[in-house]
Amino acid sequence: MTAEVAIMNKYALVFAADSATTVTSWAKGSKETRFFKGANKLFQLSTVHPVGLMINGSASLQRLPWEIIVKEFRAQLASDSCDRLATYSQRFFNFVRGHTGLFPDAHRKQAWERSITRGILVASRLVKDALDLAAGVKPALDAYTAAAQDLLEEARTFSPTAPVSEKDVEAALARKLDDTAAEIEHDLDFYEVPYVEVSRTMAELAIRTVMTDHTQ
Repeated sequence: MTAEVAIMNKYALVFAADSATTVTSWAKGSKETRFFKGANKLFQLSTVHPVGLMINGSASLQRLPWEIIVKEFRAQLASDSCDRLATYSQRFFNFVRGHTGLFPDAHRKQAWERSITRGILVASRLVKDALDLAAGVKPALDAYTAAAQDLLEEARTFSPTAPVSEKDVEAALARKLDDTAAEIEHDLDFYEVPYVEVSRTMAELAIRTVMTDHTQ
């Protein structure tokens, strides 16, 4: 959990943030969480202009610390200035999206595969929770299929998580749906998906789980 404060008057703006950080990992399909102190969540975005940046939610992007990303942007920005504060944000996000040095294609591919693995595990857990089965009980195919399809129909109503667009979701489905379904079919036991027949439904549910906002 992150606590951040911004106090502003007509003379100054002050930022403050806590230093706690959460590290989440998956082991045998279960989510494990650990907590640490000492994280830096407040950064200077420009070396010559009073522009700051605070982060929350994750200390890294695709396993690359935000601190490194911010320092790279700051070096590229150098002494440039923007007329509006929002323009700094736009330039920063454009920098992140387009930086093939920090995020080469191989790195992006690995990040996607990690995200989809988590997405499949989450999708499987959602289906099992919907069926409310005791541990170790294998549901009937029709019950599992119906529960997965209901969750998918619900997921199709959710909007993408910015800056991801609906066009990005459709492109990911077009490119990755078959591969993700094949991965599920190959590792049914690992993903705790009991039937190969629902692999495409689970694949789409996993992709939409990763790319859309399920808090709506």
